[in-house]
Amino acid sequence: MTTSEEKHDTSQSVVCEALTRSRRWLFGLAIALLSMFLGLLLCEVGVRLFVTVRNVGPSFSVYDPESLKTLKRSFTCRRITPEFTMRFSTNSLGVRGPEPKAFPDSAILFLGDSFTMGYGVNDGEEYPALIRAALDKLIGVGRVPVVNAGIGDVGLGRWVKFLQDEAERFTPRVIVIQVSANDIADDLREGLYSVGSAGNLVASARLPDRNWKRSMQSIIEAVPGLPYSHLVSFSREVRFDGRSKLRQSPHPHAKARSSDSFGVLTNLILTRMLELCRSSEWPVLGILADDDKHLLSQVRGVFDGAGVSYVMAPRKDERPELYYHVDGHWTSEGHERVAELVLPLILQVADLSE
Repeated sequence: MTTSEEKHDTSQSVVCEALTRSRRWLFGLAIALLSMFLGLLLCEVGVRLFVTVRNVGPSFSVYDPESLKTLKRSFTCRRITPEFTMRFSTNSLGVRGPEPKAFPDSAILFLGDSFTMGYGVNDGEEYPALIRAALDKLIGVGRVPVVNAGIGDVGLGRWVKFLQDEAERFTPRVIVIQVSANDIADDLREGLYSVGSAGNLVASARLPDRNWKRSMQSIIEAVPGLPYSHLVSFSREVRFDGRSKLRQSPHPHAKARSSDSFGVLTNLILTRMLELCRSSEWPVLGILADDDKHLLSQVRGVFDGAGVSYVMAPRKDERPELYYHVDGHWTSEGHERVAELVLPLILQVADLSE
């Protein structure tokens, strides 16, 4: 055998060994990935069978540098919980409701948290949508635009910014402000405003940047179907929201209550909201969506002092059928009752002649 032939055979042998090692590595990787997939699949099945997951489905909101969060635009999803499955969608304005044929000028504006957004009920069952349907029958279809700007898990601070920067473009006929006890803790947590040394309302100089939770949300939602994984949702509740969320207290503002400043920040924010509405000559109505007596006494005082009419949603201990037992939000029957209470006030206050 010549030297050149020996070199050729040697190079062939090296190539064959390299290919063999590559095949073995790829085979091992495939086995590892398959094992991981089967393991995750078994975990997914196990969670679905044996674990109660509070929320399954993609997030409704995205990070916003001006107000920390805003609802996704032109978005549709399902939210699955132990007590209900809801269909949730937004229009191109980034609010819950049907796509408007034109920009909703001279609108009735609803501001509030998850109670106003309608967490727990399907599209069209939230109380602003029921009021829209009632006005369509009374006044004419589409003659009185209704905008449900409610966003879940927010305090009142964002609405000061909304009233300053965005509300004017809707030329509101009336603004309906919904308040709940959660606003106290949410206002403190969000940090959009604080109480100054003179007891005045102070806007934060700089808002927090997008955090790692939002980054993880983007990664999860980039994979089709992954947001509806019970395993992923359970992991999110445990790692992102804390185990306390799994056993959520009906009053998550309890820690704030231990402070002497309980409710002061929220009262200042609400007072500022009413001042902004008054300066723009926008009529205002209020909804109290909580049975916390301490909160009610303070908020009622703010509304009464400003001459604002308001309604009190039935308490859960009085009308338990209007609330989900564990989740605590209104059922469709609850939204119907709130719409029945609010509509007469709107008819009294709002100019519906145009």
